[in-house]
Amino acid sequence: MIEKNKNVLVKTVTLYYLGKVENVDDKFIKLSNASWVQDTGKRLTNFMQDGFDSTSEIELIGECLIGLNQVVEITEWKNELPNKQI
Repeated sequence: MIEKNKNVLVKTVTLYYLGKVENVDDKFIKLSNASWVQDTGKRLTNFMQDGFDSTSEIELIGECLIGLNQVVEITEWKNELPNKQI
């Protein structure tokens, strides 16, 4: 179950997104404080445990809607969300 106000890493067919869940309906998940993760900069296990760093490539996008038909996995993000482009 996707919980509102949780920070998540959303893996889609081709992209990763980080953000705070604002709403989920039958077609979309809405994220605030969202960013597009172009490159984690490390292996996924390390990215999930340690968060992003200077080797990551992250673009801030603010709010976004992601079509649930494109989502492969949603995982709770236990680190801080990015607040600047990396």
